[in-house]
Amino acid sequence: MQAVEILEHLVAFPSVVGQANGAIVEWICAYIAHFNQDVTILPGPEGDRSNLFATIGPKNVPGYVLSGHMDVVPANEPEWSSDPFVLRAQANRFYGRGTSDMKGFLAATLAALPVLASKQLSQPIHFAFSYDEEAGCRGVPHLIKRLPELCAKPEGAIIGEPSNMRAICAHKGKAAVRVEIRGRSGHSS
Repeated sequence: MQAVEILEHLVAFPSVVGQANGAIVEWICAYIAHFNQDVTILPGPEGDRSNLFATIGPKNVPGYVLSGHMDVVPANEPEWSSDPFVLRAQANRFYGRGTSDMKGFLAATLAALPVLASKQLSQPIHFAFSYDEEAGCRGVPHLIKRLPELCAKPEGAIIGEPSNMRAICAHKGKAAVRVEIRGRSGHSS
C-alpha cells in the first residue's frame, strides 16, 4: 500500500483520546504481520487501550525508534464541512482528523515497512505507537517501562509530531509536582 492508502485507513478509525483503540491497533498489527514482522501489543491499565511496538531487524543491537501516537482529539468543531473520519483530498492537501497529528506520520512509517522488511538490517528500526498522547501522554510511560524487554537500548528516536517540515533536535521538557499542605486555615489580619 502507498502512504495515502494507509492514511485513508488510519483516518477512518475514530481513535479519539480517552476511548478504546482496539480497532486501529488490530489493523496496524495485521498490516505489520503481513510482512512477517513481530508486533507486541502492550495493553494499558485502562483495559481498553493499548500501545504497540514492532521491530524490523535484530532486537539485540541498538537501533532507532520511529514513535507516534494513534489517538486524535475529538472532532467537535462546527467548522468541519465533511466527515472528519473520511480522508478527503482537496487542492493538494489531505483533510481528515489526524492527517498531520499524527496519523500522517504513522502512514509514512508503515508505507516504508515493505522496503525495511526486505532488507537485512544490521541495526533495527522500531515502531513505537502509543495511545492517549493528546491527554498528557498517558500511554507512552507504559510503553517506555517495557522497552528494556522489547529491544536493546535505542540510539535515538524520531518523533513524528508536526513541526512545519523542520527537524527539531530536542523538545521542551515538563516537570510536575504535587504539594499537599495539612493544617488549619487562618487569616493574617
